[in-house]
Amino acid sequence: MLKEIKQTAKHSVVYAIGNVGIKIVGFVLLPFYTNPALLSVNDYGALAVLEATLLVLVGILSLSMESSFSRWFWDKNFLNQQKSIYFTTLSFLILILVPATLSLSYFSDKLSSLIFSNTNYSFLLKLTLYTAALQVTNNLTLWLLRLKSKSTFFVSIQIFKLISLLLLILWGLKFKGLGLLAICQASLIVEVMAFLLLIPTIIKNIEIKIQFEILKNMISYSFPLMLASLSGVLLSFADRYMLNSMEGLDRTAIYSVGSRIANTL
Repeated sequence: MLKEIKQTAKHSVVYAIGNVGIKIVGFVLLPFYTNPALLSVNDYGALAVLEATLLVLVGILSLSMESSFSRWFWDKNFLNQQKSIYFTTLSFLILILVPATLSLSYFSDKLSSLIFSNTNYSFLLKLTLYTAALQVTNNLTLWLLRLKSKSTFFVSIQIFKLISLLLLILWGLKFKGLGLLAICQASLIVEVMAFLLLIPTIIKNIEIKIQFEILKNMISYSFPLMLASLSGVLLSFADRYMLNSMEGLDRTAIYSVGSRIANTL
């Protein structure tokens, strides 16, 4: 019993380091984001809307399959099928992500017009779409690491992503003057690098076999959870879209700065 408590405490501390790191990176970048020489007020407002869009996309495209995966991964009746369950879940997500991302990317101009009332952000929306698709894929494998109690490797990946994101954004903003494009590009590059780092884990934990009956049950289980998760995201971030529509990107930027500081605290 004492050993289990120690293990739980150890993993909790390691995961907490990763969670704190996310907040710290956002706080460190705030002086650069609010520097008009690097990022205009409207660009920062657009960033807030794009970040909200990323979270909405991840919430929809993931279908909360990581919750179903957790449920069936440790089911005592399927312990000998864990690798095929992981392969089934990963294959299903890829099957959903590829056509969905390509379709939404094709209509990026219309999405930009819908969200920003112009097509100036269509390319940045495409980058956001690709980032969301990769993030969904990576999140499943990261969830696998948590299920297997690989907390050190999990947080190592997270810290690598955070440091890489910080450096790439600073490089793009400070030395290349790319503005908002630097942030969107950095997010996509970091997810690509994380995917490459996770490839050995993916290969090691798959058995090429589709569990159709299990997949059917997993989808039924996860769909209501996806709706609940998406509702939470919309409740937290719909205000960015409303402010942008009612008051413009400049007011959205001011609100986003306050929100980021509050979340960090």
